Amino acid sequence: MILKQGKTNRKYILIVLILAVIVGGGILYCCRWKKSEIPFIRLPETANWETYQSPDSLLHAQIIPIGATKENKIQIRTNEDVLLQEADYSSEDGDHGLRVARAEWTPDSQFFIYSAYSSGGHQPWFSRVYFYSRSDNKIYNFTEVSGFTVASDEFIVVAPDIVTFTVYTSVGMGPTTTKSFELSEIISTLEWQTYRDEEYGFEFKYPTNWEFSKTKYPEIMESYAFSVEFGPKGARYEFEESCCIFPIEIYIWKSPPPVVATGEKETNHILNNLPAIKTKTYMELGKVLTIEKPNKYGYYFEIVNYFKYFDENVKDPRISENILNGMLSTFRFLE
Repeated sequence: MILKQGKTNRKYILIVLILAVIVGGGILYCCRWKKSEIPFIRLPETANWETYQSPDSLLHAQIIPIGATKENKIQIRTNEDVLLQEADYSSEDGDHGLRVARAEWTPDSQFFIYSAYSSGGHQPWFSRVYFYSRSDNKIYNFTEVSGFTVASDEFIVVAPDIVTFTVYTSVGMGPTTTKSFELSEIISTLEWQTYRDEEYGFEFKYPTNWEFSKTKYPEIMESYAFSVEFGPKGARYEFEESCCIFPIEIYIWKSPPPVVATGEKETNHILNNLPAIKTKTYMELGKVLTIEKPNKYGYYFEIVNYFKYFDENVKDPRISENILNGMLSTFRFLE
């Protein structure tokens, strides 16, 4: 009887141990299974990217942070995610690159414009401005193509492609003014020919289907030293029966022109960072821009724009106010 009960106890103990192993293993398996049910969430690479859709919904611009300092890379892509253009503003040390401050498409979807500042806080007194041009699929440095240094990261965009900045009125730090730019007008001048004059120290762009004519005045003249006029090829336009004029004329003076000497002026103006005076021309046929200070060669400049006369009388399709304004925007003194 005793032996029988001993065997029975061993049997029960063995059964209990087997059941304990089974239950314990099941619990452990269940715990492991439940733990594996909790997914590991990895943020997508694009989580911190900023995306700007063009108004016509055909392109988008992406601002991509690079490194711990969040310097930026810019990408322009189609909605099929085809990369059209890219600019990387990151630096090796994370201290000499650029971060985008503000960005926006123009309402006509032709340009994506953005301002940026130094990641290391270098030269905080001016903004680096760039824009993507859809028509030629390029990214341009605004200062290089416009001749103006932008003073602030903020800007205003209005239809179709006009951007207004605060710009410096002279090279380097100095007074500022608010000025509007038509980006398509800036782009249109990039492929033009350049007239460059080393003797008198200036350059000027003009359309490929235009030409120029130069006049050098006698040394005995105390006023003019030189003039150059620009107009469409093969055409000189008669004015008052005895005078031929082109739409644009540049006069180089040896001494301050009368409007500078007397202070008679209509409005102040800024021409590519050069302070100028805008006045009416003879018989109000157009406008004169007189640059107030001489260039490094000591010459003063007057630029005459006869658009009003040509608009009312000539009707040449190669002459338009946009073309003449585009030409004026390219005038520069040689350094």
